[in-house]
Amino acid sequence: MKILKIISLIVVILLFVYITIELFPTFKDLSTIEGRLRFKDNIESMGAKGVFEILGLMLVQVLFAILPGEPIEVLSGMCYGPFLGTAIILFRSIYKQFYNFF
Repeated sequence: MKILKIISLIVVILLFVYITIELFPTFKDLSTIEGRLRFKDNIESMGAKGVFEILGLMLVQVLFAILPGEPIEVLSGMCYGPFLGTAIILFRSIYKQFYNFF
């Protein structure tokens, strides 16, 4: 049983490392204006699915603390405007707080 726990821990750590390595170029690209504009065009072409894309990126940013969160918030405002973009960010924050409460 102890060996299974150790193997599971190693697998989870390797998975986190792999996901971080795969997503790091995307987040690095989001730190430039050109990258944000490309991402904005991509999100707008997705329609309503784009909201879930931004929520997913917020979730990934929370799980992997080395990824910056500010570009996602800026992108949310760029893609959906000041009111809907803020609503998306607040939804994620409220959901996270509610989830942690229980």
